[in-house]
Amino acid sequence: MTVLRLGHIGLTCSDIDRSKRFYEALFGFEEFFRISRKTPWLAAQVGYERAHIEFCHMRGANGLHLELLEYRNPYATNPIPDDTYRPGNTHFNLWVDDIEALTERVRAYVAAMPDPGLARFAPEPLDIEASTITDGPQKSGKGYYMRDPDGHTIELWQPAQTEAAQGFGR
Repeated sequence: MTVLRLGHIGLTCSDIDRSKRFYEALFGFEEFFRISRKTPWLAAQVGYERAHIEFCHMRGANGLHLELLEYRNPYATNPIPDDTYRPGNTHFNLWVDDIEALTERVRAYVAAMPDPGLARFAPEPLDIEASTITDGPQKSGKGYYMRDPDGHTIELWQPAQTEAAQGFGR
């Protein structure tokens, strides 16, 4: 049997530098490798003839590996719909220690961005108290969805500090 582990999370971006700044400023990711590639093996891997992609690999807390990709060829300007109820939509979850403090940092950062793209809270306006879990093993856990500049869904989550919540990766 093969044992699996998460290798990285890959996000296709319209502006790799804007996305890099976003993930650095808000979540503490740091770039550790960056390269632009246009090779036959890359085209074979991604399935696009003449693919040309810039990659920015970033490391976060606990070894989390984020890969930002900007396709130079083929190039598209229309993002996928961010409706989370649509099959094929994805999100990734980041656990935080103080969701209220991070929320204020996100609010200030997005408001100051010269081009925030699709970055926003979802829902808007955000009500953390209303999104606090009121029953089950994660009772008192708090979280919500937000979008990065390209519309990727990020779930920010402050886990419950209860014994019952231990089975959720704590």
